[in-house]
Amino acid sequence: MLLIDFTVLWCYFAWSNQTLAVSNLWAATVYLARHRKAYMITLAPAVFMAVVCVSYILFAPCTEGFGLSAALSLGAWIATAIVFICLFSGHIRRLSSQSINLKTDY
Repeated sequence: MLLIDFTVLWCYFAWSNQTLAVSNLWAATVYLARHRKAYMITLAPAVFMAVVCVSYILFAPCTEGFGLSAALSLGAWIATAIVFICLFSGHIRRLSSQSINLKTDY
């Protein structure tokens, strides 16, 4: 373990930490939307963090990511934001068209 480069290990740790944050933010957003609560509170950070993670993976050097140019990463940043917002708005439409009877007594 002492023979590896810790900067690479640290980059993978930081990337996995951000990915965990993204998944938790999306889980909280879906939970709030299903329970008809204020899901916009977590939607904006979830989209932002998802976009940051995708653009980092695309822009990072080849040891950690794909090593694409900054212009391509920025284009992917915008496309990722649009895709995530469209997917979530479709989910919201499906939720509003269904009559979800949630039990609030635990």
